[in-house]
Amino acid sequence: MNEEISICNPKLTEFDIWNAQPRKVVCTTTDKSPMSAGDEPTGLVAGNEYEVERVQVESWYTLVKLAGVDGWYNSVLFSELDGYEPVKDSPSKRAWLGTPQPGDWD
Repeated sequence: MNEEISICNPKLTEFDIWNAQPRKVVCTTTDKSPMSAGDEPTGLVAGNEYEVERVQVESWYTLVKLAGVDGWYNSVLFSELDGYEPVKDSPSKRAWLGTPQPGDWD
């Protein structure tokens, strides 16, 4: 993925796909496109905060596993909380861009 493309993509400023650390996010919608990946968000409530347990970046979508909630959900359903500072660098981002560093996968 080209860094310039990711900077121009406004969705990447709503949910930081490169941050694999547990954190709180807010569900912004439960309207899932039939074309998008992930489980149906029937148990989610728009406006509620959820704890991110895991993030799985794929070529065309990103899935999010929430603590205490069954299923994997498309990242487009979530936004970072106000005041969140995006990750500038991470092992998953370097691997995706083809620039892994020693120790990334230890």
